[in-house]
Amino acid sequence: VLCLNGMHKICKEDPQNKERLRATNVVEDIASAMKEFGSSRDVQQSAASVISRVTSNAEARTDLVQAGAIRLLVRMLQSFAGDTGVITPTMAALRGLSVEPSARKDFELSMASKYVIEAMGRHTSLASFQRDGCAFLSNVSVDLENQDVASVSSDLIQAIVNAMDNHKGDDSLVSVACFALRNLSYEIANVRRMRNIPGVFALFD
Repeated sequence: VLCLNGMHKICKEDPQNKERLRATNVVEDIASAMKEFGSSRDVQQSAASVISRVTSNAEARTDLVQAGAIRLLVRMLQSFAGDTGVITPTMAALRGLSVEPSARKDFELSMASKYVIEAMGRHTSLASFQRDGCAFLSNVSVDLENQDVASVSSDLIQAIVNAMDNHKGDDSLVSVACFALRNLSYEIANVRRMRNIPGVFALFD
């Protein structure tokens, strides 16, 4: 835990340390610690915090995907569902990984969107979690490489709308939520689902 906390600290203090850490193959060690100490709150929280810091590095994202980090992070959302201290950095880590094209299959296989939606419904007052959740749901629904927008569930759209409705005064969250809804609107089936959600368009007034 002390090692993981130290990694988080040096990444926070100097962004260049993210690349230095990646060069030491530490990503595999983080994933191994998450696997071995799956029931340890402190290990999981610290690991998620480190991951959330290094995901701005494209090579680190690829390494994390290959190390199985997505499945481990999604498991954390389930195992520590009521612990905001763990799931907040977990959601930030998932958001960071959601921009990685090679992660799309793992997100689908782990049913990540389903568990993110459930967690957003459980922690409606947690603004940072809701913001990262909206960004995550948008990113995994849009395939930039193939210029394709998925037809998503009404529950996914509702989660974004609820986040926006519950945090109208949070400009950062509202901006992310609006961006997510705009992205989804490029698929006509999603627009139809939006129209069926009461009051959705009033939020944009």
